Amino acid sequence: MSADDAGRWNARYQQGWHSNESKPREVLSRAAQLFQPGSLVLDLAMGMGTNAHWLLQNGFRVVGVDVSSVAVQSAKRQNQALMAFVGDLCEFHFPLAVFSAAISFYFLDRKVLSNLPRILIPNGFAVIETLTADMLEIRPELPAGFLLHAGELRDSFSGWKVHY
Repeated sequence: MSADDAGRWNARYQQGWHSNESKPREVLSRAAQLFQPGSLVLDLAMGMGTNAHWLLQNGFRVVGVDVSSVAVQSAKRQNQALMAFVGDLCEFHFPLAVFSAAISFYFLDRKVLSNLPRILIPNGFAVIETLTADMLEIRPELPAGFLLHAGELRDSFSGWKVHY
């Protein structure tokens, strides 16, 4: 992502583009039962921090990263326990085997996904939900490079134990 991307996301959040939803993604609330209590979770492209806040309220420690300073500042104001920073996930180098889980909702960068095995501790979890190329039928203006192809996510995690 570039400074242009950060500016675009900052403008969206300043204009109230984000959802005022206070509930986490359903797949996260189901998957969190598999996480160890108190574990450290990485929230990739956390936005306004809805999922991070839910995790914190349920006893997890969370590091959130987003390209939008507006989103990160807002999320931090809502919960001081959130360890959050502004960062370009496409350029950031995460430490080895630190996080018990990583979550990502509607953010897709294949390089970041391919690095999850080295970012997560052994037997760590990844909870990912994003758009597929099928969305082009509904929204042809979406950048195809940020959409998953059929089976791509499953294939990206071959060798992992997968829960649906």
